[in-house]
Amino acid sequence: MNFTIKNTYTIDVCAPLSRQGKPASYQATVTIIEAEGDVQCPIILTSDLHNNTDLVLNHLEEVLPKAKDWTFISAGDMAGDGKKGGDGDAIPHLQWAKGLFRRVYFVQGNHDFNSPHAQKMKNSDGTLCHLSRRRQNIAELGWIAGMDGIISSKKKLHRTPKKEYFREIQNLAKKGLQWLVTHEVPCIPSISKQKKGYAQLTEIVTNSNIQCHVFGHCYFSEWYGKIKSSSFFGVDGRVILLKPRE
Repeated sequence: MNFTIKNTYTIDVCAPLSRQGKPASYQATVTIIEAEGDVQCPIILTSDLHNNTDLVLNHLEEVLPKAKDWTFISAGDMAGDGKKGGDGDAIPHLQWAKGLFRRVYFVQGNHDFNSPHAQKMKNSDGTLCHLSRRRQNIAELGWIAGMDGIISSKKKLHRTPKKEYFREIQNLAKKGLQWLVTHEVPCIPSISKQKKGYAQLTEIVTNSNIQCHVFGHCYFSEWYGKIKSSSFFGVDGRVILLKPRE
């Protein structure tokens, strides 16, 4: 995907308390990137806002005069308990987002509670909000799918063993996708200088010619990378406002 960055700024948000409940000694921020690119509808890409989701949604409601035109895509971890590493129920926040924007699509992160409402959430056009382990054809987006959580053999919520995880992603990808949304991180050298992430995930995306892979979970100083014809958006702690070119 080709795009042009028009503006970048930060908003102040609440830094998490330590696990012992001590206040942070720094001012936390969320970066907002405004861009125009090769999309057919305005799209919001974000993840890992944790307990600041409502604050960010308030900001977006204020700065987007036509919020109802936007499609909102989250890569997970959209709630918290105010402490570093805390878990929370993201569904009430995503329900609120559904009232603000045209459509909402999401996967759940490793800090999101499981909710019986996630699978049932629908947009006004009848499309399902929860992307995990399903493939849908969305107007102006194309085929989109996702996968909850992270790769782990631990018996904890939103963890999937490596073999099963990649088998599921491969099965979705081979049917044809324009968009893939995961909480888990691919290995993108231009984003992660420490070579974090899974090269196998990157290979599935690039070999399947998926146009856009949106992911969260880890914060990197760089947020965009391109390999072959696939674009990768690392949106942990960020909000990308991507509009069609004027």
